[in-house]
Amino acid sequence: SFLMPRREFRDARTGRTVWQMTDGDSECVAPYMDKPAWSNDDRYLFFMCNRSGSWQPYRLEVSTGRAQQLAEVRNALFRSLVFAPALNEVFAEDGGTYLAINPETLTTRRAVDYRRLFGDGPGQKGAAACLSGDGRLAVFAHKTSEGRPALVTVATDGSNAFRFHPCEVDGVAPGHELICPADSSIATFHGYPDRQNKVDETPAHRTAQWRMELDTGRMRPMVLMPPGFRATHCLWGPLGRRFYFHKKTVPQWVPTSIGSVDR
Repeated sequence: SFLMPRREFRDARTGRTVWQMTDGDSECVAPYMDKPAWSNDDRYLFFMCNRSGSWQPYRLEVSTGRAQQLAEVRNALFRSLVFAPALNEVFAEDGGTYLAINPETLTTRRAVDYRRLFGDGPGQKGAAACLSGDGRLAVFAHKTSEGRPALVTVATDGSNAFRFHPCEVDGVAPGHELICPADSSIATFHGYPDRQNKVDETPAHRTAQWRMELDTGRMRPMVLMPPGFRATHCLWGPLGRRFYFHKKTVPQWVPTSIGSVDR
């Protein structure tokens, strides 16, 4: 372990004290905005750091500033980490697999092995695990054997039984996939290619976020903005009752606001 320098400064607009949690010559990257980054007791902040020359998972004890590498992983990218609160485990990408790590004891288990789908090279998956609220299911975007865009779900117990959920809407491929925290049978995803700014497109092709029932494969628009606006940076509320997004003006992006819809 080692001490991570922390800087404090006062925000000019609010007068509040701000903590810069990491400093130094290496790069430190927290999980993406829709991925949990804090331990259940707020004792640790989890992040990726390349101080050793490759991206590795770390925990930072907030009260002391002491950082500890959680495990040695291979071929991970800078945002390939997420904390699963229900399991009290950190999921980190490790050479074509997801490694689940207990942040206290540093014991590990192989939660998912997706090498037969993505291979074992760097960047084959390149993103943090997208987990259900109970942490027992992961979802990611891929294609069926016939080449149709699909969501793929798999239990995080090491069984590696992959289920494919093809997109029933032509011309739409999933990305930025999420699972509803309150109902693991509901997933949402951003529709690609992104055609929200094209007013002459069909409503299906302009849909920002799709909702898929994983048990049946049925899809319906979750977020479809009126012409002149687009939705980005979407995430579920912690109880899974509402779905939130940034409403941005096209083409200048501002004014902007936060919008939400019921599940």
